[in-house]
Amino acid sequence: MSRRSVSSLASWERLPAELKLMIVGHAVASSKQVQSPKLSACAAVCQEWQHLFEAETFADLTLHQSDVSEFAALVQGRRRPLLRWLWLRLELAEYDCKKCSVPETIAEDRVNKFILTNAVWELFDILSDWKKKDAVTTTRQGFTFEISAHSPSDLRHAGPKMRRRINHKGWMGVKGPEQLIRRKNGVSVDKPRICSSNHKTRPFGEVAGLRFDMRAQPVKRLKTLPSVKVVDTFIIRRQCLRYFSVPKTLQPIIQSLTQLRHLRYEYWSDRFSMGSAWLKSRDEEQVLLFGQVLQSKKTLKSVACYGDVPSVKLRSQTTASLGVAWALVASSQRLEELHLAHNVDAMDFFFYILTFNPNPDKGAKWKKLERISLTSLWLRPTGYQLLIIRAAKVAQRMPKLQRMELWHTDVGSSCIFQYKADPEQPVVRFLNTWFGHLGVVEREAWRGVAGTQESRHQLRIEHEFLDQRDFVRHNSILRYLDQGDGLLNATSRYQLLDEGLPRTVSKAPVNSQASSHP
Repeated sequence: MSRRSVSSLASWERLPAELKLMIVGHAVASSKQVQSPKLSACAAVCQEWQHLFEAETFADLTLHQSDVSEFAALVQGRRRPLLRWLWLRLELAEYDCKKCSVPETIAEDRVNKFILTNAVWELFDILSDWKKKDAVTTTRQGFTFEISAHSPSDLRHAGPKMRRRINHKGWMGVKGPEQLIRRKNGVSVDKPRICSSNHKTRPFGEVAGLRFDMRAQPVKRLKTLPSVKVVDTFIIRRQCLRYFSVPKTLQPIIQSLTQLRHLRYEYWSDRFSMGSAWLKSRDEEQVLLFGQVLQSKKTLKSVACYGDVPSVKLRSQTTASLGVAWALVASSQRLEELHLAHNVDAMDFFFYILTFNPNPDKGAKWKKLERISLTSLWLRPTGYQLLIIRAAKVAQRMPKLQRMELWHTDVGSSCIFQYKADPEQPVVRFLNTWFGHLGVVEREAWRGVAGTQESRHQLRIEHEFLDQRDFVRHNSILRYLDQGDGLLNATSRYQLLDEGLPRTVSKAPVNSQASSHP
């Protein structure tokens, strides 16, 4: 080592700790800019820098199927506890404009199944050797595991929204929306050639979904999917357009994550008319997921599921909702948080609870549930009163309830009902676009809920008028929700807001008319 290098290291050692952190922070920020050196180069400066920059380098990792074996070799020893987020980003074969509007062939589907199976089974085989001490720290019980699948050709065939979000990372959203904004201050970006075909089914993959192929070599060798005890959160984000089969992919994955505490599932509903048989199959898989699969995971603390829908096509959820609602009554009773949107109607969920458990002192109870948010078609100018009364009856079976949020939006009206328990001042807020108010019966029902919880003051009831012109897209309502962070991954939430809102719309709720009842 040269005399100058020794002198530089000595100078670094004499710097105050605060200044060292500032320098490291600047290097980390600079590494995320275009044409900047990688953090691994900084880690080679000295041993102290190695520890500091490895903490950033190995915190959030993106793996393609070809990276799995390298992951096993690189993430060893002290590097393992540094891992916070592991994204298995499967890359499928490319296609052209001749294929973008036709389904995958049997041969193409088989190739995709082998890609999925080999990558997941080999990765879980590696992670099965990790001990709890390799991932559990004082601040978390394990790391987040995410899975997605896409083809590089999706950039040209899945539309402008997909092109903007396909490379967004799940951990980016926690740093704020500025990393995910639609326009980059006029900076020119090379754009891929765009396909002009309509009805592009290929980016959404095989109708049956991606599923494990039991003929794959890792399956023959391992027999069963290895158990992994270091994953705390399992997530599938909405930027993954392809569907994963519940019985043949998601169920075995969830069962193998023995210490799973949080499940976030963002999926796309029917984008094209696939027929009643297809809808029935998907409904049955949703019932399996929210019934048997969740019921078997006794470690789960929170579940969030967002069914992404086309902006003008909020199809009736009646068939799916009834089955999922019935399944949820049993599987949700151990949870601390439950957030569902566009896949179960709150009215159906409440109906099954009250019909089969009429006595609030007996039967089903949610002893741990603190937060819940659901959507409902009943939140319209006619019919909302019954839903809110039933919600109050169900809330009395949730002794630890802190927040409940019910919401709905369509082309004609939008509505949000919110309850917030607070030792100082419990509050009910009713926001809608038709100047609706809560009647005497509804107010008394929720005063009964607040009365079961300790608070210094009586329940305050607030009404707020919303301007329907602000709800230009089906996702515009997200900026008004109190529990949007529980429903959606932060990156997904910012994506939805960015896709659905004109730049001139403010992000604060409209206060055209507000009233309060003691």
